Formats: sequence, structure tokens, C-alpha cells
Amino acid sequence: AGQPLILTPYIENGQIEQVRSLSKVGRLPRVPRNIPSYSGYITVNKTHNSNMFFWFFPAMNNNTKAPVILWLEGGPGASDLLSLFVLHGPYIVLEDRSIELRKYTWIKEFHVIYVDNPVGTGFSFTGSEDGYVTNQDEVAEDLYEFLQQFFQVYYEYSQNDFYIIGESYGGNFRNQILNVSAF
Repeated sequence: AGQPLILTPYIENGQIEQVRSLSKVGRLPRVPRNIPSYSGYITVNKTHNSNMFFWFFPAMNNNTKAPVILWLEGGPGASDLLSLFVLHGPYIVLEDRSIELRKYTWIKEFHVIYVDNPVGTGFSFTGSEDGYVTNQDEVAEDLYEFLQQFFQVYYEYSQNDFYIIGESYGGNFRNQILNVSAF
């Protein structure tokens, strides 16, 4: 396995096109059709080297003005990949562990951001025990920082309608980020 693709240094240096190129996901093995997507890590707390993993799918209908959805899994502490592969993402994992395209997926009509949240969930990680959040305000601050950098890279979606949708405890995170952001 390689090193995590930390995008923040490139973002800070204004290397936006390089971020887009580096984060573009290649063809997945044994998947019948490639779905354009982007993935990597965004540093949300430099002091503790806290990084959030995301996987972003632009809408399949090529409508650049389609709404953007930030999906927040429940738990707290459940990976967004659960919903990506089980509920509404473009892929479904079968019993034999093969991957197929989902017939009905949110990304047909919407741009969807899946992010492992809070730090320490799924592929998101921190370099310090102090980097783990201890309350919902800290979760919201990390998500807000994530979104600020995300929309620097994928700027063409920054003026679209934006929806934060969460399952179970993810709904609590949604409410908190609305308190700290200007959305």
C-alpha cells in the first residue's frame, strides 16, 4: 500500500489542477464501467495532523448546476463507505465481493461527497491522540475546514445548492456544522 494522498499542501500552494489530477480515481478492478470520481485526504487540523478521507462523485447526468450533497454517516464513527456501497452510492458489493453498478444511485442526479467523519472514522486519521474530537462543535469545525478546502478544488460546484444529509447520528453533525458555517 502506498502513502495517503494528502491534498492540503497542494491546495495551500494553489496547485488546484494538480490536486484534481492526483485525486482522480482510476478504473476499479472488475467494475463494468468507470464512474468519474475523486478521492484523497484533506488536512483539517495541522497541529495534530488530522486528515479526513473523502470520495466525491460528480453527477452522472453531467449537470454541473445539480445540487451538491454532503453525506454524513451515523454512529458516530461509521464510515461513509458503508452508505456508498450499501445504500445509495454508484457501486454495490455482492456476496462474492465483486462490485457492480447500482441501478438507482443518488449520483445520477446529484454531486455527492462521502467523507469519513469524525477524524478517526474509516480511513480518516490523526497523528496525535489530541487530534480526536471530543464534542460536536469540534466535529463541525473539522467539517467546515474540510468543506472550505474541498470547494477551493472543486470550485465549479461552490455556488450550487448544497445539502447536508445525515443518517442516525450524522443528523446531529449536520445541525452542528450549520451552526458554525455560513451555508
